[in-house]
Amino acid sequence: MQPNRNGLSGVDLFRRIPTDLTEATSLGAIMSILCLLTMLTLFTTELLSFLTSDLSTQVSLDTVDANQIRINFNVTFLDLHCDFLSVDVLDSLGTNRQNITKNVEKWQIDENGKKRIFSGRNKDVREVKSEDHDMTLEQMHENGVHAVDVTKDNWEGFMGERDNAFVDFYAPWCIWCQRLHPTWEQVREIFYGGE
Repeated sequence: MQPNRNGLSGVDLFRRIPTDLTEATSLGAIMSILCLLTMLTLFTTELLSFLTSDLSTQVSLDTVDANQIRINFNVTFLDLHCDFLSVDVLDSLGTNRQNITKNVEKWQIDENGKKRIFSGRNKDVREVKSEDHDMTLEQMHENGVHAVDVTKDNWEGFMGERDNAFVDFYAPWCIWCQRLHPTWEQVREIFYGGE
């Protein structure tokens, strides 16, 4: 029976160290305290991180070789007939422009905004010709400056001479204001002519 017990003890995976070989030391106590403090710090920081809500938003597009992306949108114009709707897509720099009007579904709506009649899709729409807004400000000023600068000093006199006016709050440092400046010059020429 004794040899059998020693044979089984040889496969024991959970061996214990005899208590007479274990000895408590001050270095062991310091290491134990440091380990406990480290575990407590980790537990506390992970718990606080879990309980703290953080809002983050990220938009990313797949880098697919296909040059089409589907965008669904719903725009309601109560006083605009469907024939006058054109949708253009420009990239963020304004360098690439595409007319996507042929892919737009048009519905006529009633006075309550409910769909009434399906007006179809513009499968055979011709390229919509838009105004030429690529003229520089210098080209627009060749026949004179029509859009004038209005300040707080001449505001009353300017508005007193006209029934209505288009006002553009222009910031010289803003790139979008600089790009729209020729458009405002053209608006002035269209509405008021050369006066």
